[in-house]
Amino acid sequence: MSALGDLVGEVRGSIEGASLALLLGLDGMVVACSGEAEPPSSWDLLAAHSAEVLRTVREASRETRREPPAEVVIAAPSGTMLLRALARQHALLVLLPAGAILGKARYEARRAAERLLPELD
Repeated sequence: MSALGDLVGEVRGSIEGASLALLLGLDGMVVACSGEAEPPSSWDLLAAHSAEVLRTVREASRETRREPPAEVVIAAPSGTMLLRALARQHALLVLLPAGAILGKARYEARRAAERLLPELD
């Protein structure tokens, strides 16, 4: 496994209940991943859709003269998707089960971003 893959695995391990941690480029490509939640063939599609969500939210922020978002949280009865922006061209996606402690997951994702950023330069 690559150094980035190892880091993404550590991220997933640090967030209780996380079934997937995915490092993606905003071009929609998977950079590194760790997970059991989805078959690997669907990770590419998930990365592409997640990149589009983040690009759309960034555009909305520009239109309303706001800073780009650091996070996007999509909550559903079956679980939560946490998308954390990393630099300008990458993001970290974490899938959480229903009932997960979102505050702790957000904190761990923020800490993970600090570890991943130097590797992305």
